[in-house]
Parts: sequence; structure tokens; C-alpha cells
Amino acid sequence: MEKTDCCEMLLSERRRPQPLGENLLMELGARVSGYHCQKSFYRVIPHLKFNYDLSQSAKLNLNLGIRNQYLFQTGFSSAGLPTEFWFAADQNHRPQYAYHAALQGEFWFAEKEYRLSVETYYKWLMNQIENNSNMFDILFSSYSFDGSLLHGKGYNYGLNLLLEKRRGKLTGWLSGSLGRAMRKFDGEQYQGWYPAGHERIYELNAVATYRINRRVSLGSTYVLASGTPYTKVNYAYLMSGNLVTEYGPHNGDRVKPYMRLDLSVSYDFATKGSVRSGINFSLYNVTMHGNDLFYRIKVYDNHVRYNGFKFLMPIMPSINYYCKF
Repeated sequence: MEKTDCCEMLLSERRRPQPLGENLLMELGARVSGYHCQKSFYRVIPHLKFNYDLSQSAKLNLNLGIRNQYLFQTGFSSAGLPTEFWFAADQNHRPQYAYHAALQGEFWFAEKEYRLSVETYYKWLMNQIENNSNMFDILFSSYSFDGSLLHGKGYNYGLNLLLEKRRGKLTGWLSGSLGRAMRKFDGEQYQGWYPAGHERIYELNAVATYRINRRVSLGSTYVLASGTPYTKVNYAYLMSGNLVTEYGPHNGDRVKPYMRLDLSVSYDFATKGSVRSGINFSLYNVTMHGNDLFYRIKVYDNHVRYNGFKFLMPIMPSINYYCKF
């Protein structure tokens, strides 16, 4: 493989806040960046931001602009296998960019003990790339990296919620997100819109810490998320010594939803100044939920069977020593 030197440069950046009223502030800015990898690219990236203070405990933010990315992330999509990799933009793969708009509200309650953040967003993406090959193509057929890439465009939209409790014996946060990430690819074979390979339609995260006394505290973490899409192999044939696979719709199936609850207890030793140390005992996946990490593909008489691969231990205890300073 030919070695290629790639580099990215931030050429300049300007921001100018401008008050538009007693409670309204506008910020107009632009960034100029350069990138070279076989071919040179230059981009002017503007952004426009409005901050509006509804009161001392509430404000709204509106962000508009363009975002640019000179790296691509993709991976095999046939089994949910975590084999993602990065590669740089070049003369054959132009840098990706997105037009984005986001409206966010922040609200504080009970003398700022609680904070609520609500955000809705939309992104229109250009020069999107996904890999439509699988491990069969590498092991049993002639493989072309460029030939396995799909080029197209896409859009993302969604809603994010975050609720924090910052003081008291019980602290923590609860976050939830709903959204879609859709892609449309070039070529007659891919008609319509398809989910992006990394799409999670929903995700819920909860983290809580309860301090019993000065030294002992309890902790918990809960995660619930939809499965990511993958392209299912329907049939496999052996023809003239070559394995030929027949696929279903691109990213037409999903890994099963992911769910996990972790619990822990911590004991702080005597503190000295700003140094804090102690011991932590935790249980990973207390409910022993059988999460599929990815799927193993097995072929029986031209039929393909997907078997979920799970973590070897359904529940995992651990003991840790920590030191913070």
C-alpha cells in the first residue's frame, strides 16, 4: 500500500458577539481550514448563534452553520460486528460536510439544584460513505476496498433531553434521545432511504449516586438502547470454488435492543487535603440481561443462520481502588 502523508490545518477563525437587545445576543463566526491528502481542500465554515435569556433561570440557544469532516468512519454491516475503521478523505473521497440547525433550551429549578436541557436538531449531510461488504468478501472472493464503498447523502434529526440533580444526598442525571439517521446512495441498486449503520432510534441513560454518609456511597447506571442496523445475508452459494452471497435490504435488520443495569458501593478512606482515595465494589449487568454484542454467521446447505454472541459472563463483579487528587 502506498504511504500518503495527510494533514489538516486551521488557517483562521473569527468570532464576533453582537448584542441585539437586553436579553438577546448574536454571535457570527467563521473558520477557514485546509487539508491535504493526495489533493488539497479548503473550506470556509460559517456559523451563526443566537442566545436569548428568558429569565435568570432559563435561556434559549439557536445554532445554525456548516460542519466539515476530513475523516470517514465505516465498517462491515453484515453481522453487527464491531469492526469499524477510519480512513482519510482524498481525491476519490471528497470531505463530508453538513448543514445543521439546533434549538436548545436550558432551565434551572429549585435554586439551580435541578437543570433541564431540551434540544432538537436537524442535519443535512453530503458526501456520505458506507461500506456494504462483509467478511465473506475478504475471505472467499476478490476484494476491492473502493468497490465496496457506497457514496451518497443523508439527513439526521432528533430530540435530546437531559435532567440533572446537582446537590443533595442523591445526585445524578437522566438523559434520553430519539432520532433518525437516514442515507440515500448513488446507483440504481439502492433506491429510497436507508438507516445509517450507526443509527440508534432511541437511547436512555440514567446515572445516580446516593451518599449514605461522609465515606459510604451507592451508585447505579442504567442503559437502554435500540439495536444498530445491519445488512442480513439471506443465502450463500458455492459456485466454482467461490462463495456467492445474497443480501437482504441494506441495513434492513437490527441487532436486538441493549439493556444493562450496574450497581456499586464505594468506601472513602480518610482524605488528606485534596487527595481522596477509597475502594469500590461493583456488579456489571445485575439483571443478567442477554445482550448480543454481534452475530456469528453460519452456513447450512446454502441457508444462513445468525447466532448471537454474548459476553461470556452474564454478570461480572469487580473490586477497584481509586485515588483522586
